[in-house]
Amino acid sequence: MARQSLKQTAKGNFNQQAGGNIYNYPPTKMRALIEAYEHERLANATFNAIIEQLDYYLNPINGESGEVIGLEKKLQIGHFDEFISYAMIAKDMFARKLEQHRFSKVAQEIFLYVLADIWTMFHQKVYQPICDNEAHGMIMQKIQNEIIEVISKRLEDNVLDIDSGCISGMIYFLTGNCHIKWSKE
Repeated sequence: MARQSLKQTAKGNFNQQAGGNIYNYPPTKMRALIEAYEHERLANATFNAIIEQLDYYLNPINGESGEVIGLEKKLQIGHFDEFISYAMIAKDMFARKLEQHRFSKVAQEIFLYVLADIWTMFHQKVYQPICDNEAHGMIMQKIQNEIIEVISKRLEDNVLDIDSGCISGMIYFLTGNCHIKWSKE
């Protein structure tokens, strides 16, 4: 009983007490999505449409040359050939997880939230070192530290069980759909 009360308090209004004063902090965006997902799951609601913003990341966009270049070719162009096999598997793992939750609007919103963060972080933290021809080990370490670990913490309760492999898969999924580049070209 005490355990349930503690869990309810932790998911509640985020009150914290300091020096006799109670401070009310609003829930984070991820907390609101987690609670909405839990509610949707309990209500067994299903949705058939993919939300528009997520659709942007799920579909390939034309590159600068006007053509869509797949994941394998992008990694080859960037001389990241040693990661092709892993990238293909990780991308497939994410695509399967996405398919598993395709009827949940809230799950789609969580995926959108994470994909948008990955896209932004990659361009802010990783793309310039790629353009500067930094060693692959350093670039992969940046991906681990600046994207995977940060996203993992933001997932809070992680109701969709998005692990580091899935986050890697999202990076390669975005790469395959021309949202992320691994070279200056």
